[in-house]
Amino acid sequence: MLNRNDSAFQQKLLSNFIFKLSPLFSKKLVQDVSWNLLSIVILGISGLLLNLIIGSCYGAEILGVFNQVFAIYIFASQLGSFGIYFSVLKHVAESSEDHNRCANIIIWGLLITFIFSALVTLSLFYTSNGIGKLLKSESVSKSIIYILPALCCTGLNKSLMAAINGYRHMKIFAVAQSIRYVSIIVFLILCVGYKIKGIALPSVISAAEILLFFFLILYGIKFDFFNIKSTELYWIIKHIKFGSKSFLSGTIAELNTRIDVLMLGYFLSDKKVGIYSMAALIVEGFTMLSYALRDNLNPILAKLISKNQKKELQDLIRSSAKVWYIFISFIGIVSILLYPWFIQTFIKKPEFIYSWVPFGILMAGYILSAGYIPINMILVQAGYPGLHTLLKIAIVLSNIILNAILIPIAGINGAAVATATTFVLSAIYIKVMVRRIIKIVV
Repeated sequence: MLNRNDSAFQQKLLSNFIFKLSPLFSKKLVQDVSWNLLSIVILGISGLLLNLIIGSCYGAEILGVFNQVFAIYIFASQLGSFGIYFSVLKHVAESSEDHNRCANIIIWGLLITFIFSALVTLSLFYTSNGIGKLLKSESVSKSIIYILPALCCTGLNKSLMAAINGYRHMKIFAVAQSIRYVSIIVFLILCVGYKIKGIALPSVISAAEILLFFFLILYGIKFDFFNIKSTELYWIIKHIKFGSKSFLSGTIAELNTRIDVLMLGYFLSDKKVGIYSMAALIVEGFTMLSYALRDNLNPILAKLISKNQKKELQDLIRSSAKVWYIFISFIGIVSILLYPWFIQTFIKKPEFIYSWVPFGILMAGYILSAGYIPINMILVQAGYPGLHTLLKIAIVLSNIILNAILIPIAGINGAAVATATTFVLSAIYIKVMVRRIIKIVV
């Protein structure tokens, strides 16, 4: 039971939390955040529609093939971009007033990215049969071919969008993100209408990335991104050095979100992967809410850490976690209860009802870890990017080991337990590292 003093203390914490959020509400930043949040909402809705349309029109097996190929694409695109877009973002942001310098940053960044992307694309082309054999799916090996054009463009698009972000053209940045997501759905609807075969569906991603590439190039030409007056060749080495230090963390983070799908592809059939991925990707859509909160908290955390205001930092994290746990618990429990109705009403494929148990398990894991996802970048904010990478490696290894143990025992439910447990372990790892490194208890 809480006494009045406890209640008053909690109200004070909440008031302090709201007060600390007030710096976010300057007109310029509110506009930027609003556009960013809009693109995140569109991403979540598009992901849901993507699985809903493929699942209802093509069935679980094709959905399983699509999501395995998509997982391979996500991982390969990180390798192809080689972290060059991180370098472009940082250096354009620092030199946005120096036009010639920024033009060199962008041009050389695009050239290096193209070379790495081309090498990864060729490698994936020649290994597609081997990947299909590893995943015991001829459909996956055939379907990989349709994703290769996207792989060529994705790294270039990341670097171009990094330049736009560095220039702080956030409205265009959000519009570009939305073009990618919305066009995927539009192209998918066209595929359904023209009865395109299921293994060719990854071509919708290729079409969307090509469309986005032309949009970004035209925008870059309009705002004179590419007009070099004097050549600065040292950016070649600078980009490669910076990218080599940055890409590992991003690659690990992307890999972690797809481990369950890829390992299910190794152990089980495409159909079972499809059933599971319906649940997994809906839960992933819910996690976008936590990432939106994280993007808003990051500048506040960085400011409090830089000023060594540990008491205020601890209070902020604890109070925000309490509020977030309540919010996510409510929507999580409601979504678990409504899930069978959703499947029966919108998907209308009886095999997907078997994804209810994995959905409930995954959502439970997300609920238990929800308070700590918004602070999962805190080590970076505190100036420990190396430790942040080690944290990501620990999470990925936990995910791989648990899935390797539990999938052969319990199938798709085992994958759900493994992934949900990894959610919880990631929260524990963050708590321990924050206590030891930043010296606060959260």
